[in-house]
Amino acid sequence: MDASGELAVLYVDADRRQSVSTLADDERFEVSATADTAAATERIEARAVHCVVTSPSLDGWLSFAERACENVPVVLVGAEPGDITEAGDAIAEHVRADAVDPVDVLARRIESAVVPATLPAGSNDQFYRDLVHEASDAILVVDEASTIRFVNDTVEELFGYEPDQLRGEPLTTLIPQSLEEDHNEGMDTYLETGERTIDWDYVELPGRHRDGRELTLAISFDEHRRNGERLFSGIVRDVTERNARERRLREYKRQFDAVFGDPDSFIILLDPDGIVRKANKAALEFAGTDFAQVNGMPFWNTAWWDHPSAPREKLKEWIERAADGESVRYESTHHAADDATVTIDGTIRPVTNEDGRVVSLIAQGKDISERNRIQQELQASERSLRKLYEITSDPELTFEEKLRRILDVGRERLGLSLGFMTRIEDDTQEIVTVEGEHELLREGATSPLSQAYCEATVESDEVIGAADAAAAEWVDGDTYERWGLSCYLGGKIEVHGELYGTFCFADDATREKLFSDSERTFVELLAQWASQELERKRRQEQLEAANAELAATNQRLEQFASVVSHDIRNPLTVAMGHLDAAQERTDDEQLDEVERSLRRIDNLIDDLLTLARQGESVGETETVAPDAVARDAWETVDTPEAAIEVSDPPTVQADESRLRQLFENLFRNAVEHGPDDVTVRVGGLDARRGFYVEDDGPGIPEGEREQVFEQGHTTAPDGTGFGLAIVEQVVDAHDWTITLGESEAGGARFEIGVETSV
Repeated sequence: MDASGELAVLYVDADRRQSVSTLADDERFEVSATADTAAATERIEARAVHCVVTSPSLDGWLSFAERACENVPVVLVGAEPGDITEAGDAIAEHVRADAVDPVDVLARRIESAVVPATLPAGSNDQFYRDLVHEASDAILVVDEASTIRFVNDTVEELFGYEPDQLRGEPLTTLIPQSLEEDHNEGMDTYLETGERTIDWDYVELPGRHRDGRELTLAISFDEHRRNGERLFSGIVRDVTERNARERRLREYKRQFDAVFGDPDSFIILLDPDGIVRKANKAALEFAGTDFAQVNGMPFWNTAWWDHPSAPREKLKEWIERAADGESVRYESTHHAADDATVTIDGTIRPVTNEDGRVVSLIAQGKDISERNRIQQELQASERSLRKLYEITSDPELTFEEKLRRILDVGRERLGLSLGFMTRIEDDTQEIVTVEGEHELLREGATSPLSQAYCEATVESDEVIGAADAAAAEWVDGDTYERWGLSCYLGGKIEVHGELYGTFCFADDATREKLFSDSERTFVELLAQWASQELERKRRQEQLEAANAELAATNQRLEQFASVVSHDIRNPLTVAMGHLDAAQERTDDEQLDEVERSLRRIDNLIDDLLTLARQGESVGETETVAPDAVARDAWETVDTPEAAIEVSDPPTVQADESRLRQLFENLFRNAVEHGPDDVTVRVGGLDARRGFYVEDDGPGIPEGEREQVFEQGHTTAPDGTGFGLAIVEQVVDAHDWTITLGESEAGGARFEIGVETSV
């Protein structure tokens, strides 16, 4: 070892230049070389070197090694298994010919060979520590009992122990507790059988720092004999951080490969000056090229930009900006390998090193043509829907006016010249409304359904269309020749579940693109609108017809009421007057019978007028207290011996006059069918969901309860048969319910269910 602390290594090899260059850059060694074994022997005997390195390529290498090993350790490089066996004890270490990193292994072997060779048994002399204290790797020597015999100063940096703290300690001091048993078993196996359980040339094992944390160590082992003692040396390097870096690099590589392999992204790696260095599969396939054709080319001169509209000058500017550290985003039009024109959303991003210098550029692009198309479709749909809303919500427009405007909106939305609605009856198609000019499509024109595009439309549950009708399977050749419509899209119209016709758009020219889902949905929406409007129109017509019939009926009823009121009641009044005069002159029982008959006729007229004039409608409703109305109604009933009991029924929303009619007729029904002293009770139902009227009369047999509300039905001699019909009419007019049952006393009980106000 010279004054600088370097190990003097002598290469004895035929190829001296190669030998010297192998370790020349390693500052731990002072390397010299010679092919002259005699000269080498002189230097060895003069103690001018610490280690000799030779190889089987040297003539007489074995005899030279046998002489040299008496003074210095010998390391054999490029060794085959046979060479190692032949050399035996003449060599201290060897580097196999197939070593993965022969230079690194050689450096370790030199250190491993020199250290035990210079250590006398039990020596602790400063001279020997100085021999290896400058080594960058930790060096340890243990005996057969795994007791640490020697360590260099580097162990303190690696393990946190001072060298003196480790000498004489078991090697397990530096081994994680979980691996101590494995180490002991492996050592015992080797000492007994010579079988190695790990690779001694290079192995990575866990180690334990003084503070308890675990390290990853790269270790090279060797065995030596010194004064009859077996010693084992190890050169140890901490690769924890290196392995962590390698793991990070592998993770970065996986991430890069995942991004670079994205089939939906075009990725090109560039030098800062725009020269192509790498391109992914998606980018190459898009341009219809291979990497050999673009490698080393300026990006702007490649197939990606080889079309007249390509902004090459702009691209150069973008690359310059990216090379200055700016991330540039752009949008441009390109031609794919299949001649399709696409829009690319691209970026050029700088990649910098640890000093912040831009070392490469990443150009990345995505085909956004479909996204743009969808966005344009959505915008077109939004505009069309806004127009549809304005049209359909305009109360001033008639159905026919709305229909024409909507057909125009559809023509604009689809880019077609014709829009029309048909009516289909008895297998005949009639053009109801048409917007646009066509010789055969005229309003009122008819044709057999079998000769029209609409035949297929009405047979389908979905909107049906063809961008090129001549090529569509569902278009009959004769039909195409008849109409000459090269493009068609239509949906059927149903009114109340029955076929009405179709809502269609067409053009004489074919369409470049197929109809999109949004366009088909748009036409389906228009057909549904037409269906709903036609249903509403039909309902309106039916309602108007019903109102007209009702008005006529009301007029007839009013005429009838006038006749009853005038032509019948006047003679009745005269008859009553003569009856009164006759009763004053004589006390004839027959006159009493006449009076009862005349009064029955008068009641009958009142009931008929009520049915005719009131009908099933009510006037304005208000919050009404049924108890007060019931008591007022009781006063109008001729009930000298009968009684009423009212027990706080809940208030209701009602037409008070009609509610009074209900009570009057229920009370009269109880009096007419019950005993003279009948008792009538009025009260509220449970949960205050209505009220009831009941009596203690004979009741109504269960088998007759469904007929009592029929007009003209009565069992009383003086009854009109209209009283309970009027009651039901009042209930229906208020949207109430009425149920007939039996009271606790055995009489009739009428329960009226209502939405109460309290």
